[in-house]
Amino acid sequence: MPLPTASRSPSALCLCSSMAPCVLLLGILLLLLPTPAPAPCYTAARSECRRNLKFVPGSWLAGEGVDVTTLQRSGSFPVDTQRFQRPDHTCTLCRNAPQQNALQRLPLALTDWRAHGSGCKR
Repeated sequence: MPLPTASRSPSALCLCSSMAPCVLLLGILLLLLPTPAPAPCYTAARSECRRNLKFVPGSWLAGEGVDVTTLQRSGSFPVDTQRFQRPDHTCTLCRNAPQQNALQRLPLALTDWRAHGSGCKR
């Protein structure tokens, strides 16, 4: 049942009439936002996982144990950094920009890997 026109407030009518410019302005602002950068890692099929044999750099360091009293490497590897395939035989491949965008496997034990350029200059 529609409300009688006498019960509508003048401010409500004013708000409705100014909605179109607000929506237009919001649309323009959304178009001006930068496009998101593509993620360096993605889920790959079994065949693609087999073709790319190298692991991401430094992945073995994540699994190596360290004696906290001497800060020496213990030689043990409590975190398995050799497993890369999920139960459905997919894997995560990452593009490594410092190595000419090479596709490399990401071990299951690692989740937040990203390539960092070396700060070393000679």
